[in-house]
Amino acid sequence: MTNAQGSEFNRRSMGTAAACVTAIMFGPGPLIVAGMGLLLTAVSEEFGWSRTTFSTIPLLTAGAAALTAPLFGRWLDRVGARKVLIGSKVAFGIAFLGLVMVPSVTWMFFAAYILVGLMAGSQGPVGYNKILCQWFVQRRGMMIALIAALGSGLGYALVPQIVNFIIVNYSWRAAYLAIACGILFVAVPILFVFLRERKRADDVAVTDQPDSAAGEEPPAEGLPQAEGLRSPEFWKLAAVLFLGASVYYGVLLHLFPMLIDRGVDRTLATSTISVVAIGAVVGQLSAAFLLDRMSTPRIALFYFAAGLIGILLLHHTVNAQLLIAAAVLIGIGQGAELSVIGYMTSRVLGLRAFGGLFGLIYAGANAASGAGPLLMGVLYDANGSYDFALYLFEGMLLLALLLILLISPYRYGRAKA
Repeated sequence: MTNAQGSEFNRRSMGTAAACVTAIMFGPGPLIVAGMGLLLTAVSEEFGWSRTTFSTIPLLTAGAAALTAPLFGRWLDRVGARKVLIGSKVAFGIAFLGLVMVPSVTWMFFAAYILVGLMAGSQGPVGYNKILCQWFVQRRGMMIALIAALGSGLGYALVPQIVNFIIVNYSWRAAYLAIACGILFVAVPILFVFLRERKRADDVAVTDQPDSAAGEEPPAEGLPQAEGLRSPEFWKLAAVLFLGASVYYGVLLHLFPMLIDRGVDRTLATSTISVVAIGAVVGQLSAAFLLDRMSTPRIALFYFAAGLIGILLLHHTVNAQLLIAAAVLIGIGQGAELSVIGYMTSRVLGLRAFGGLFGLIYAGANAASGAGPLLMGVLYDANGSYDFALYLFEGMLLLALLLILLISPYRYGRAKA
């Protein structure tokens, strides 16, 4: 028999991993979240929008993504992840082209972003985690977190800088065009060539499948969709991710205008957003190291606590160095959140209906990624500052920490000691 650990790392599995990195770089996190604050600030100045109007677009986008994420999750289980992910990535790029061509009319701009959101519902971690779970068993946690670290870390670091450069030197429409071209002419070809699912037919090539004696769970192991939806653990996982996403996306979208309000210059404010990516990489890489070594859902406590400390620092200091530290800590929490909850879902609920169940959990996170920014915008317009919103967000992260303590031990798969 082939060594189980060695058989996980082969030409096809690593090509698939590289494709996943590229897809995440050109996914909703870097392109919508990291870039939206800069893009919508430029659009708001041209259209004369208030912060509430500014914050409505993430709600519309996230709401549309929340509607389609469960549907895409079911398709992943039934049709296959490769077909769904490549086709939807093409549609995602075309949707961004619509933002280039939309007239300077508010409702039409909103409609164009709704289309982006509908396609974004397929671009979250559900499909990529499903494929990575197929290829990697003994190092599943490491690979889920490592791929997310590389993809989101590079995306969050580069996108704000590129978008800011294009806006300053050209226009916000040119920035949207650059995003669309990156999706269609970089991400899509790489996915087409390298992204592969591991089928049972691959058993003829032993190196393409981990040895079954090494702890691989059968494909059907886990709760079916209906039973999973009745499980309290499903709702705890969904609530934790919803609370975290509301806070992190709310803060990240408003981070640029928040810092500008405090008198921070544009270059430093842009760099602070990119610094979040450093924390995200730290969070993902540490998760990659710990998930397969600590067989307990309480590992998530560290990341949510880091995020809470970061929000507290952001709220209660104006010191430049502490603001940078706050951005790093927020990045640690936000960066590790999806991979940690995705891994926990595979271990608590299993892989039998992973696409459908985690698709619903991710749909809730999509809704939260719109609700958080809108809530911040409304509270800012009502109070003239972000103070009340930040107090609320601190309480939400405390609640998430409590829920993590209540999640049951793992049932499926096996982590390495």
